[in-house]
Amino acid sequence: MVTIVGRGGYSVLELLVGVLMIALIAAVGVPQLLRHIQRVQLEGAAHSLASDMMRARYVGVVQNCRCRFRIDAGRGCYWWEEDRNLNRVLDPGEVLAPERTLPGGIRFDCTGVMGPPYAPTQPPPGPVTFPGSQLNAGPDGRWASPGAVYLANDWGDHAAVSVAMSGRVRVWSWNEDLRRWE
Repeated sequence: MVTIVGRGGYSVLELLVGVLMIALIAAVGVPQLLRHIQRVQLEGAAHSLASDMMRARYVGVVQNCRCRFRIDAGRGCYWWEEDRNLNRVLDPGEVLAPERTLPGGIRFDCTGVMGPPYAPTQPPPGPVTFPGSQLNAGPDGRWASPGAVYLANDWGDHAAVSVAMSGRVRVWSWNEDLRRWE
């Protein structure tokens, strides 16, 4: 009796089941991966903002000048100015730092959070709580007024950068489950 040995491999049904399993895993995992990427972008934007605030303060101390850190929440950008003659006006020859724009999907926003980050009691009045959306640092390294800047991404995650009069700049993340800043 002659037996025919079949060729090894997978049947169409087995291949289809494998492809469906991969598609199911991707359907569950891709949205979470995208959210994680946006969360990392949000944290990066908050740390960049905090770093630029600290740099403006440092420049004020080193150059013995007043630095104004300005935020335009509507356009999603910020910059700082160095007032070297301390007359509170940006004169010709004084430095205007390049404008920095928030990454795509990140915006100045405080919807759904409580503030200020160090003692949240009520919703913040706006995404930038500094008077006139500007923060002033003197040559002594102290900020003129404390406040916070609130950032959000398209997934509803929030971060904040708070500034104390002493000069401390801190980055916070909003924990939606506990309804507090961490």
